[in-house]
Amino acid sequence: MQIDDIIIKYINGGHVTEQEAAYLQQWRVSSEAHERLFQELNNEDLLKKELQILMQFDSNKAWNELREKRITPVARLRTNIIKWMAAASLLLLAAVGGYVLFSNRNAVTPKTITHSEIKAGTEGAILTLADGSKISLDTIKSGVIALQGGVTAKLVNGALVYEGATDQVVYNTITTPKGRQMKVRLPDGSMVWLNAASSIHFPTAFPSSARKVAMTGEAYFEVAKEQNAPFIVSVNDMTEVEVLGTYFNVNAYPDEQYTKTTLLEGSVKVGWQGGRFLKIRPGQQAQMNHDNIARAQNNIEIRSLDQEEIENVVAWKNGYFDFDNSSFVEIMRQLERWYDIQVIYENGIPKVELTGNMTRDVTLNDLMEGLEKLGVHSRLEGRRLIISKQP
Repeated sequence: MQIDDIIIKYINGGHVTEQEAAYLQQWRVSSEAHERLFQELNNEDLLKKELQILMQFDSNKAWNELREKRITPVARLRTNIIKWMAAASLLLLAAVGGYVLFSNRNAVTPKTITHSEIKAGTEGAILTLADGSKISLDTIKSGVIALQGGVTAKLVNGALVYEGATDQVVYNTITTPKGRQMKVRLPDGSMVWLNAASSIHFPTAFPSSARKVAMTGEAYFEVAKEQNAPFIVSVNDMTEVEVLGTYFNVNAYPDEQYTKTTLLEGSVKVGWQGGRFLKIRPGQQAQMNHDNIARAQNNIEIRSLDQEEIENVVAWKNGYFDFDNSSFVEIMRQLERWYDIQVIYENGIPKVELTGNMTRDVTLNDLMEGLEKLGVHSRLEGRRLIISKQP
């Protein structure tokens, strides 16, 4: 459930369910900034005025007007709904007319951006079959991919789906390179979303006693309930998550300090392999420091998250970045994986706070333009993004 979708539906007079209405109300009262934004978006006279003003100018002038008006000089990235950074697009306009104004964004390119455009990541992965053969799923949208001992692996609307039954225990691996993500339906019906630079290793058919998979990187799970067959996730061959049926997210990138397991629904047990396991409840996150495994085996930190923090954790799965509660360096690491780039800090790390949301289809050049307005200067050298001092 995304707040931007609910707001647009509400403003356009669409049907808002009781659950959506309650969620919207909770979001509005959670902060004064949320309420101010909602009131502004819900002001029809203001929206019409914005539209009329913009339509009086040519596209370049409208674009410049929009940048100066909607992008504050303060070093903060405020995109509470969706992607002004893509071209300073206004949800205000989307709410009025059902469309977004882009205002010829290609005509307004900062001088620091001189290289070919790097596009955002997309759906895709590499499937490694039991015999070691590899299949690229980047360009295939639908159809049977492989038949393995009575089990069919096929793509359905971009998602990899396993169907059928077999007594043979053979394993497949799905790997998402940087700049790719993939949705998978496992043989038991469980759903897995793989983030960029991640993998999952699993049997094409689960035995009746237990369901076990191994993963690296980041994945979101919606596990099918089977009372007599626990679902076990081995993370980086170091930690394990055990569930019966639940929704949870595991972030275990090797360049992050912690392995984080966040529970949205149900119940899970988390622990180091060979160590103790702790149970976490919905809304909690288990943090395990993998820089010092020996010390951390008996020191698992359990945090309680609020709704905004939970939305931050699963934002990638829902198609956007949520920069709240993340440091500049953490945000850059996310961008490295999604755009398949390397971030270089030429003169240290900028002291800039980035907050808000951005859809994951924004090109890197558009992102750089947004950062430029916040005083974060950068340039591209191949696939290296150089964060530099002010020229």
